[in-house]
Amino acid sequence: TGAARRWVESRCPSWRDLEMAMQSPETEKLLPALEKCGKHWDLALALHCFGEPRIHDQGNHTLQSTHRLGIVWEVMKKLIDKFQCRSEAAEKPLRMLLQATMGPELKDFDPREPYREAYCSIVNEMQEVTNKIMP
Repeated sequence: TGAARRWVESRCPSWRDLEMAMQSPETEKLLPALEKCGKHWDLALALHCFGEPRIHDQGNHTLQSTHRLGIVWEVMKKLIDKFQCRSEAAEKPLRMLLQATMGPELKDFDPREPYREAYCSIVNEMQEVTNKIMP
């Protein structure tokens, strides 16, 4: 992990850069802010959320991964709200963040565990609304 990890990290945006980009207050500015971090910002985000060796060795979230995923989840919640209000600007960054947070495929590891309950609740609410509109 050591030298190879440092090499990869030196070529991708820092967590701080991604975090700052995600703080964009306007939905329309979020994706351009993330894209300024680099062409593959979504892969870098996945690395920063799931790249700790302990995650892969033990199959558990760390304090750092839980914290970072909490920050990403707050952004995704806002995008989901905007998406439900038919904001076209919310769809692409939301899809990319959902993709980036799919995490590694490890036995018994839930990459969305830190926000799974809240995520499922929102998805279920959206499904209920859809069911009412389209019985």
